[in-house]
This record gives sequence, structure tokens and C-alpha cells, in this order.
Amino acid sequence: MSAVAQFGARVAHQDPPSWDALGQVHFLPELGLLAAWSLWFATSGCGEEIGWRGFLLPRLQEHHSPLRSSALLTVGWAAWHIPAFFYIPGYAAFGLRILPGFFFSLFAGAVVLTWLYNISGRSVMPAILWHASFNFVTASPAVGGLTAAVTSMPVVAWAVALLIGGGLREQGRPGERPRVINT
Repeated sequence: MSAVAQFGARVAHQDPPSWDALGQVHFLPELGLLAAWSLWFATSGCGEEIGWRGFLLPRLQEHHSPLRSSALLTVGWAAWHIPAFFYIPGYAAFGLRILPGFFFSLFAGAVVLTWLYNISGRSVMPAILWHASFNFVTASPAVGGLTAAVTSMPVVAWAVALLIGGGLREQGRPGERPRVINT
């Protein structure tokens, strides 16, 4: 993820983030790499994913396909994040005009996280680890604005590849336990 942020900064004509800068978290003193990642693990990793993928997604998939479940989950996930546009400097700098792109990015993330959850035999841990690591890089003050947006593009590409390749369709019908796909 850090290599993608380095590349994203170059594409955005910004200074690439340093490893030291990744240990920064908005509104907190310098934490260092391990403490900062641990904070992301506890908050966006465990805090969000236990609710989104651990609680809501299995209930949605009892009645809907993985793709539809991802779309429905995205609506709640987007509403959950809207307050961030009023207090996180990187979000606030873009303003609410970026909401359509942000919503699309969340949908792409939901597709990828649904796929991770389903191929792991419905374990929430891959989603927790991925979400914590993604936010560790993209939500760092060192990787703000356009660099964070460019860094998100591989997630969008991953989601598109899953959709085109049928990665979510192969995971079973509503109410069925998803089949683990060996990749």
C-alpha cells in the first residue's frame, strides 16, 4: 500500500510520503508506525469491519446476492463517513462536491471487502487487516488530497476486475454459504 501511495504522489505531482509520516494520525501527537497502525487496526479495522462485514454483510447476504449486498452496505457506509467531511482536513479541503466519487470509491471498497470476506470462509479478519492497512496509508496526513485519491484507484481496478470476472457471482446465491474460491 505504501508503494502505491509513493506512486500516487508522483502521479499527483506531490512529494511522496515518508515512512515516518505514516506514523502520524490527525489530531494526535506522533505515534510511530506500530502505534499508528495499531490505532487504525482498532478503529477502522475492528471498529468498522466487525459491524459492516461481521454483522451487516452476513444478514444482507441471507437475502441478496454478494453484489447487491455490497451496494446496500455502501449506502450505510457512506452515511457513516459523511461527518468526516466536516472535521478531517483532507476531506474538508475537497468539500461535499467529491461525495459522488467518494461514494463510488466506497462501493469499490465494499465489493473488494465482500469478496475478501466470502473467499475467506466468512472470516472478518481479512477485511479488518485490509481496512486497517488501507487507512493507515491513505488517511495519513502525509498522504492527503489527490495522492489519497490516486492511491484508491487500485481498489477501484480490483473491484472492476471482480465484477467483470464474476468474482462475486461465483460466491453463491442468497442464503447459501459462499464457496471458497482458490486463487
